[in-house]
Amino acid sequence: MRLHFLPFVFLVLGTVTPSLNAASGVYTPGPNTLFYLPLDGPNAGAPENCTILNPALLTYIPDRFNNPTSAIQVSGTASPSDHFYITCPNTIIAAKPDPNQSLTVGYWTLVPQPPTSGGPRILTILATNSDNGNGGCSKYIVTEIDNGGVPDGCQGGLNGNIGQFISTTSVADGNWHSLIWVFDHGNKIVTLYIDGISNGTAALPDPSYTPENTQFIAGAENGSFALDGDLDDFWIEAGAWSATEVAQFFGYGTGNRSKQSRPIQLGTSGSNVSNADKNCDGAGTLGALLYIGSSQYILSANHVLALSNDSPLGQRYQPTRLD
Repeated sequence: MRLHFLPFVFLVLGTVTPSLNAASGVYTPGPNTLFYLPLDGPNAGAPENCTILNPALLTYIPDRFNNPTSAIQVSGTASPSDHFYITCPNTIIAAKPDPNQSLTVGYWTLVPQPPTSGGPRILTILATNSDNGNGGCSKYIVTEIDNGGVPDGCQGGLNGNIGQFISTTSVADGNWHSLIWVFDHGNKIVTLYIDGISNGTAALPDPSYTPENTQFIAGAENGSFALDGDLDDFWIEAGAWSATEVAQFFGYGTGNRSKQSRPIQLGTSGSNVSNADKNCDGAGTLGALLYIGSSQYILSANHVLALSNDSPLGQRYQPTRLD
């Protein structure tokens, strides 16, 4: 059978609703979990015996899946004048014999507008042996949202060494975003992932400070720079997540780059098989799923159809082989 092809391919992006399951960035505690606050009502701090300073500023709201009272909203100002935090013991983290243990920190946040007065502190773990009285980044770990809505994470180390990564990507757009910070002391780098996509890296100090037995969430250790926005599913794990593990957490996976056994199942669409139009055809498509940020899309390639010697009577056109 001789086929004639039109040399023409185009791409189509169409949004679809992400599945609401573990593949969409829902954290499930496991053997490496050091700390986990789902931040559900009626008491967000209960699972980790946390205390809430100034709870009048906290409201329980639906999470990103619209589950009621399953996330928190803090009415701070992200400025020095605030007076709010959730303070929790972190005995497991503080008891680790090696201060240079690798940690992965994750949470979902929604920041409605870019802060201009310093930005909210998301996590603070003070150091027992800070060279600078736990000022600035001279702490064990800090993550926050800076002015303009850009994430910032740092870790202090002995002899005044500081490891810090400041993103240039604002997350202050009124949408939920996942932030995963990987403090990888095996490779001595900190990596930020926004919505499962690597955003950048920076060097870590060696050795780092030793952590205190307390951590502060959604506000700094003195209550300043409180969150002005929403927070959900806050967790800390032992070990440094790899890019593959982050991708698997979101269901991105690496299947699109892996060899697959035949037959390969793919979604397709196309024109009616009885189409006898002699001038054109409603070309078929081959669809694959992809993610951009936290949104899922269908990627389609339009493959043109054969023009002659191609099909039985009444079926003027048929799809070509995939190119």
